[in-house]
Amino acid sequence: MAGGIQIIASRELDVRKTFVIGVALLLGLSRAMFPDYYASLPHGVQTLTGSLLSVAMLSAIVLNLVFHLGSRRSTGLVLEVAGRREATDAALAEVIARTAKSWKLAPEVAARTRDVTEGAVHLIQDGRLADGPITVRISADELTLEVVLEYRGDLLNLPGPRSVSEDNLIEEQPFVKGLAGFLVGVYPDRARTSADEDRCRVALAFDL
Repeated sequence: MAGGIQIIASRELDVRKTFVIGVALLLGLSRAMFPDYYASLPHGVQTLTGSLLSVAMLSAIVLNLVFHLGSRRSTGLVLEVAGRREATDAALAEVIARTAKSWKLAPEVAARTRDVTEGAVHLIQDGRLADGPITVRISADELTLEVVLEYRGDLLNLPGPRSVSEDNLIEEQPFVKGLAGFLVGVYPDRARTSADEDRCRVALAFDL
């Protein structure tokens, strides 16, 4: 049980997590304090409550599932692709910095999210893929931070990890232009793109 508490406590604790840990611990201890009560339970239930650890673990799982509902946070902004790149970069950086502080995200996660998202926006701008503004939606739960770019126009094809050599850089200058962030290894943990007619969606996921 102590090991489980250490794993949970290794992440930023909020009211919900503290409540889950406290109640699960109390219910687990109740197995030792009220053995007669647990002995009176139906046989099928006793297989799940046979020890202090099983009671605490089952309680923590159920409570975490219950209180996890609706716990995903979200925010967003709209970027005008026709504007100056410095302005869109500053607006995006400001929102990500404010969100990281409010959601208590690790600095390295916030920095990588900013760099990758800026890189994707730059690719859309440089390729003139968007016929209008880009809507940026940022959401997160305990495990994943997701940034979704939505716009009308042509779908962005994100490059995958590539080995960079001098020959590649010379031969593929049109491809290389604007992809510096991707080429030096700044990637999301997962990325997917989709399009419905001219409505394009680029989702970038980062593990927390």
